Amino acid sequence: EHVEFETIEHKSLFNDIGFDHWAYKAIERNCLQDIMTGVSETEFGAEKAMTRGDFTAAVVNGLVLHNAATDDTFADVTKNSPNYKEIKLAKYWGIVSGDEFGNFRPNDPITRAEAMVILNKAMELMKQPMSATDDSVLSNYTDSDKLPDYAVDSAKAMLSQRYFKEIFSGEIEPNKILTRAEASWIIYGVLWYEV
Repeated sequence: EHVEFETIEHKSLFNDIGFDHWAYKAIERNCLQDIMTGVSETEFGAEKAMTRGDFTAAVVNGLVLHNAATDDTFADVTKNSPNYKEIKLAKYWGIVSGDEFGNFRPNDPITRAEAMVILNKAMELMKQPMSATDDSVLSNYTDSDKLPDYAVDSAKAMLSQRYFKEIFSGEIEPNKILTRAEASWIIYGVLWYEV
């Protein structure tokens, strides 16, 4: 007797990225685990700028942080703000801090330096410090002198990790805006492979 087998077609989660996208594995894992979401139900927006709020939310979701026994947040983050809960948790746990005016600027694009600091603080919180004791890690990058002072220690720690090294080739470009694909890749790498 002839048996028909139904072919199951595996579809990309989003219309704007295929399986051949360099960060697809990370994007798929992060979205299936509810760590990140697309910019819409059908698009991920891989090359769009990652915002400070969305990056913070992804880190908090990835670490499954909860129990902020406070409503303390930032002057520009209200209960109606996107990612309010995650930003509040990140502040409570010391992963993020505001500027001199008490603002977080959640809709601003996040820079590479800012992302390294947030992830490094998150790893320290999880008792998985990635401190690099060897200063020579920065000598692999021609522009390490452009790192803001607040990010130097975090950069040393993060740039010693494989998933950071893969997107920072030759230059750190600390003030360059992190794309959503890059953000997904480093969050995936740190959460799933370095811990």
